[in-house]
Amino acid sequence: MDKKIVTEMVDWAVAHSPMSLHTFESGIATLLATLAGGLLTFGFVLLKARRDRKESEIAGGTRALFTLMEMWNATKQHQKEIVDPYRNRNDAWLNLHVGPPLNPMLAFDLKDLTFLMEKSPKVLMDVLLEGNRYRLAVYLVDEHRRLATEVVWPKLEAAGMRPGDPPSPEDEIQKIIGPAALKQMQVVTAAVS
Repeated sequence: MDKKIVTEMVDWAVAHSPMSLHTFESGIATLLATLAGGLLTFGFVLLKARRDRKESEIAGGTRALFTLMEMWNATKQHQKEIVDPYRNRNDAWLNLHVGPPLNPMLAFDLKDLTFLMEKSPKVLMDVLLEGNRYRLAVYLVDEHRRLATEVVWPKLEAAGMRPGDPPSPEDEIQKIIGPAALKQMQVVTAAVS
């Protein structure tokens, strides 16, 4: 191709082009500004998401600690007021008081603790184990109450024994309540204490 023809074609394209060099530069500048703005926005969104996740983890951990303290306090109070006076006594199965129930609604929300799966699985397992121990304590306290109020005391009352009467010999009481109820009371009382 002739050099003159190429120069004429370029001159014609520049003269008749809908986009000038200035328009092209403006377009590139707009594109770069849009890209930079998008990157900044993405960065801010990412920082906010990280901050929100961290705040959520802290709140979940705090709720779990509160629940753990409530569980500990309830079981410690039951131990101090109900169990300790009868600990290591042979007649604990019969004389252990029926105290107030433990709160069965206390439990950990696993959604609050999922972050521990990655960060500290041992802590998560320890927390879940304490939750299981508390549920067992709730069951044992409730079972002791049920056995005492629905099985043992009704049998003793049916045999003519009343609160305030002089105590009967333990072997007589064991015969009245029967071997099954006796064994249940002994096992549950041993587990509670």
